[in-house]
Amino acid sequence: MSTFDKNNPEIDVEGLMTKIREEAAKKRMGEAATKRQMDEAPAIPLPDHISTGHTTSRSTFSINWPQFTAILSQIEQNVNAGTENLPMEKFARPYRWMARFVGRIVLFMGEVITYPQRKFNHAVLDALRFTVDIVHQLEQVLVERDRQIAGLEQSLKERDNRISGLEASLNQELAKRDRQIAE
Repeated sequence: MSTFDKNNPEIDVEGLMTKIREEAAKKRMGEAATKRQMDEAPAIPLPDHISTGHTTSRSTFSINWPQFTAILSQIEQNVNAGTENLPMEKFARPYRWMARFVGRIVLFMGEVITYPQRKFNHAVLDALRFTVDIVHQLEQVLVERDRQIAGLEQSLKERDNRISGLEASLNQELAKRDRQIAE
């Protein structure tokens, strides 16, 4: 005879079975609610430089960082627009020196307008760099979170399998005890 006794006052078999059934029902209801929420969530179109990848049941995004770096480099090259005299190579050689001289005068006179614009350009570039750094950090946090969630989902599946096995063995043991009592 096994050490499991249905009539043992220390083991509340009916209470255990009730708890198992309640937990299974909560889990089924929770999965249904989560799926319904995900299905009802509005889809947000992502820009071309953001690609989607799928891990487990949720989708994540990743940003094309080399493309962002190239865009920032382009912005950095043009942030000081209006400070350098152009080579004026469109003009014939005899007129080129005159065009460069006039260009210097225009740049000097236009500095009243271009200086505040350059300050603004630098401020926007700094804000953009700061924002890109934060987004990069957030992306790394999201990737780590997705790894953790995948691990938790795996743990939950293993737990569910163990609970199912325990419930099945408990049901078999109960049926065996019922047969023994009936005899």
